[in-house]
Amino acid sequence: MPCAALSSDEIVQAIAQAHMISPSGNLNLGDKYPIVSMNTIVTNIKDLESVPLRRNDQGAVFIRDVATIEDGADVTTAYALATGHRTVYLPVTKRGDASTLDVVNWVKAILPEF
Repeated sequence: MPCAALSSDEIVQAIAQAHMISPSGNLNLGDKYPIVSMNTIVTNIKDLESVPLRRNDQGAVFIRDVATIEDGADVTTAYALATGHRTVYLPVTKRGDASTLDVVNWVKAILPEF
């Protein structure tokens, strides 16, 4: 199957499936049953090059066949300023049934953790 027939959604889905943490079941530890997760997050970003996008009788099309994998960041298109200095902008939304005051107090309380 030619690479041109691949959609960007197929590539995104393949990367997401190859790079995730998902629950795999419960572990019986006496009176506790923690959820055990399966960690498939890559430790070397170049490992994503070997993720198959599509397989057929002739073989497979891998990410390395259609893309270059690099450890990088998005291009900065905007940033927040506070008193003239760049700052972290963390949007917070609340559900309709939540108290605005409770959400504000909760955010203030957990800010030191960030």
